[in-house]
Amino acid sequence: MIGGGPVACEMTQALHALGAVESIILVREDRLLTRTEPFAGELVSPSLAESASTCTSAAHSLGSNARRPAGR
Repeated sequence: MIGGGPVACEMTQALHALGAVESIILVREDRLLTRTEPFAGELVSPSLAESASTCTSAAHSLGSNARRPAGR
């Protein structure tokens, strides 16, 4: 999944229920559900971890070597 919002969290759980062995959620920030209170993401994270889901910060995945078009 790309994004750590409510739809991505729900879809990750749905895929697990359908038999997905592992799923990865790429998030821009350092936590899930960034548009809500911090405790919401903290409550959801353990449940996703139990379903063999991994949360990875996209910024860490891309690193600082990501190329940008000239002039931007």
